[in-house]
Amino acid sequence: QLSSDQLGPQWDCPLGSKGLEDKEGPWGGGSGLPPPDCFPGSWRLDVGLDCKGSPEGAEARAWTAYYYSLLQSCLQQAGLPETQDRSQVPRTGCPGAEVTLCVLGSPSTFLSVLLEGGVQSPGNMLLCLSPAWLTKVPAPGRPGEAALLVSKAVSFHPGGLTFLDDFVPQRQATYFLVGLGPGPGQGREAAELARDLTCPTGASAELARLLEDRLLSRHLLAQRGGVAVPATLAFTYKPPTLLRGGDGSPGLRLVELSGKEGQETLVKEEVGAFLHSEALGDALQVAIKLSSWRWRGRQALRLHPRAEVGTVADTVVALLEKLEEEESVLVEAVCPPARLPSPGNPPPGPELALRICAVVCRTQGDRPLLSKVRAAQV
Repeated sequence: QLSSDQLGPQWDCPLGSKGLEDKEGPWGGGSGLPPPDCFPGSWRLDVGLDCKGSPEGAEARAWTAYYYSLLQSCLQQAGLPETQDRSQVPRTGCPGAEVTLCVLGSPSTFLSVLLEGGVQSPGNMLLCLSPAWLTKVPAPGRPGEAALLVSKAVSFHPGGLTFLDDFVPQRQATYFLVGLGPGPGQGREAAELARDLTCPTGASAELARLLEDRLLSRHLLAQRGGVAVPATLAFTYKPPTLLRGGDGSPGLRLVELSGKEGQETLVKEEVGAFLHSEALGDALQVAIKLSSWRWRGRQALRLHPRAEVGTVADTVVALLEKLEEEESVLVEAVCPPARLPSPGNPPPGPELALRICAVVCRTQGDRPLLSKVRAAQV
């Protein structure tokens, strides 16, 4: 559930954080540095983030440190302990370990999967904060294919315990999940690491475009599956083909923009009509955010009272400047916390739907391994 109780002011970081995954940002050799650190909490910074034998440049090191701080902030917000640095004493082997689940991406995006992996397969769910922590080598006896080796990672264990580990010898990944960035830098390097591997991967730019665009997911679920979604007003700029034309979707209002400038009057009219509509039900707040597969899990929400029409419209207009093709600005209802129904009475609040997913991989013995199902609001 999304509620004002769970999204306090500490999460209202600058929306200019697209640099997290921008083409001039990490992993691409560009000139971008991380945005200013706005993460709440405190933790040790004198940890061994450098990977022996695979040095990083100054900018890449800055991004690795940035993602490490993001991980620590996420752990603290979840009431979990700080990561312990064990990199000075490398892990020398994993007897009997058939599974090495490796994630390369933003800790905030994959945290629930990482924590669950640490419960089901302690020490075998690994988070890499930099591509320099990974190496591709030719796979023996399999021409054209490569094995992915892990030199350094944050390992996850039951109870939310995490350790920064070096591995000697390197661990071979049996499943690789990577967050693809929007720009040619990070996107190219991540895609190259995932290409032609002997192990299954969860990386596909085409799949990310389909599944990680919140607006597109809601549109398809509502239009084709009759699934209830939060009341949403979307301003789209050169939307993808699947969002163009066709019948409207229940609960969704799509406004296709011809340009990003000079839209103040249209935005104010649409926002005013939406905030005064019955579609919002009893919602007292609305959330404003950018939406596309590039933005999934990479920027903060802006929360505003439903009554502040002018403020909401001004925020939308400001965000329009950041839009690229196939991206949108969403204004959506903030659903109140769920309450259990009393005997004989229907459950209060709006009808909601859940997005359910699970991580599936295969062990080195080619046996399938399925994680517990995780769910989140659509």
